[in-house]
Amino acid sequence: MSKILHKKATVNAKGGQWAILSQCHNSYVIPPPVLRQRRLYYILPFALLTIVFSETIIRLVKGWFTYDGSHGLLIFAFGVYIFWIKRHAMAHLCVAPSLWYGTALSLLGGLGYLAGRFTGTWSLEGISLIVTFLGIVFLLGGKKILLFFALPVGYMIFMFPFFDELLGGISIHLQLITAWIASNILKAVGMPALLADQYISLPHVHLEVAKACNGINHITALLAITVPFSYFVHRSWYKRAVLIVSAVVIGIILNGIRVASIGIITWFQKNGPLHGPSDVFYVSFIFFTGLLILLLISHLMGRERVQSEGHIHMSGERDGDRSSRAWCRREITALSLATGTAACLGLGLVFWNPQPAALAAPLGTIPTSIGAYEGRDATDKTGPFKGMNLETELFRRYEDPVSGAAVSLYVGYIPIQNYETKITNYPSEALLMRSSNLDISEGGQPVQIRRAIWNDAGVRRNVYYWYVIDNRIVTERTQAKWESLLQAFKKRKTAAAIVIVSSETAMTAGDDVGSAKGNALSCIEEIMPIVIKHLE
Repeated sequence: MSKILHKKATVNAKGGQWAILSQCHNSYVIPPPVLRQRRLYYILPFALLTIVFSETIIRLVKGWFTYDGSHGLLIFAFGVYIFWIKRHAMAHLCVAPSLWYGTALSLLGGLGYLAGRFTGTWSLEGISLIVTFLGIVFLLGGKKILLFFALPVGYMIFMFPFFDELLGGISIHLQLITAWIASNILKAVGMPALLADQYISLPHVHLEVAKACNGINHITALLAITVPFSYFVHRSWYKRAVLIVSAVVIGIILNGIRVASIGIITWFQKNGPLHGPSDVFYVSFIFFTGLLILLLISHLMGRERVQSEGHIHMSGERDGDRSSRAWCRREITALSLATGTAACLGLGLVFWNPQPAALAAPLGTIPTSIGAYEGRDATDKTGPFKGMNLETELFRRYEDPVSGAAVSLYVGYIPIQNYETKITNYPSEALLMRSSNLDISEGGQPVQIRRAIWNDAGVRRNVYYWYVIDNRIVTERTQAKWESLLQAFKKRKTAAAIVIVSSETAMTAGDDVGSAKGNALSCIEEIMPIVIKHLE
C-alpha cells in the first residue's frame, strides 16, 4: 500500500477554525478564502474558452429570439437555477485534478467542436461546447467537481437541435401520426379530408406534414422544461415518469391539433397567414398549451415540494496561514493543461479553418454530346429537381434523336460547406424517402448510387443520385457527413457535389420501365467519370 502523506494547517476564523488544506499525492482541499485568492488563475482557461466559442455563443443567444429556439432562454434559466440551489455544496467538494481523463475529455470535445464548425453541423458544435467545458472542469477539479457541474451544464444540451438529428430516423413516423391525428380531427368537425401518407387534401388547400413539422423540436422543448420541473416538484419516481411520458404524448397529440387548426383557420381566412395570427400555430401553441396541461396533471397527482439542499455556512476570514496557500504541482499542471487546451483549440480554428475549393474545370464545359445523346440547357426544376439551387450548378436535358429517349442531368457544387449550405441538405426529403441503394459499374469497378421511382400525376420516372466528396462516390447522408469531416481535417476543405439523373420518358404505372432504366444507366456510366474529372 502506498503511503499517503497528509499535511494539515489551521486558519484563524471568526467563531471557529477552518479545518483545512488536506494535501496528498492525488487530492487536496482548497479553503474558500484561498480559492478566492486564486480565482483569476482558474478563470483564465474558461475565459479563453469563451473567446474560442464566442461565435457559437452569439449564434445560440440570437436563436433565443427566433421561433425554433425561443425555448433556449428558459432552458438556460433553469440550468442556472439548478446550479444556484446547489452552489453552497461546492465549497466542501474535494478538488482532485484528473490530468489524463480531464485532458482526454477536453480534447475530445475540442475535436468535436472543430468538426462541427468545419462541416456546419450546429448540433455537434453545441454538444462539443458542453463536453469541452465539462472536460476542463474535470481536468481542474476532478470527479466530484465534474459531477457537481454535470447536471446544470449537461442540461443545456436541450438548447441545441441534437434530438432533431438523433431522432431523424423516426421523423417519417411522427409525420404520419401527425397527419392521421389532424385528418381525423378535421373529419370530426365536418370538414372533408383525404389522407395520403403525410399529405392531407382539403377542399380549399393541400397540406403536407413535412419533416420540419414532425414535432420533435416542440416535444424536445416541452421535455426540457418537464424534466427539471418533475425533479423539483415530485419526490415519487413514478410521478416523475408519468409527467415525462405525458410530455411526449401531449406533444404528439398537440402537433396533430396544430395541423388541424391550420386547416380550419385557412378555411375562414383563405388569404391569411398559414400558421395563424402572429404564427401562433408555428411553435408557441404546442409549448405553452402543453405546459399548461402538464401543470394541471402535476396538480392532480399532488405536489410535494422536494427539499433543496440546505445552506452550509462556513465562516472565515480571507487571511490564512501561508502554508495553506502553497501551490501544489498537480494543481499547476492542471491549470497549464487547461489553458493550453483552450489555446490550441483557438489556434486550430484560426490556422486549420477550411477554405473554398475551386473546380478543376467549369461545369459548363461538360460535353453536350455524350454517346448518342445531345444536350441543351434546361430551366424547369420540377419533380425530383425541385428545391435544387446551389451556388454552382449545371442543369441539362440530353436527348437521343434516334430513339427519342431523354435524360435530365443536374450537377450541383458547393465550394465550402457551412450552416446554411450543406450537401446533406439535398436532395429533397420526398426523393430521399423514396430511394434505395443500387449497385452499378463505373470504369469496371462496382459503385453504389441511389435510385427512386418518382410518381407525379400518374407518371413514373427513374431517378438516380449520388454525392461526390473528395473524388469519392457517396450515397448515404451519414457517410457524406463523415467524408466531409475527414476531408476538412486532412485537406482543409469541405467541397462537395450532388449529381441527379432522371429518365425523362414518361410511363404509366402499367408500362414497362426497363427501357427507361437502361437508358438512364447507360448514360450514367458515361457521365460519372466526366463529372468526377471536372470536380477534382
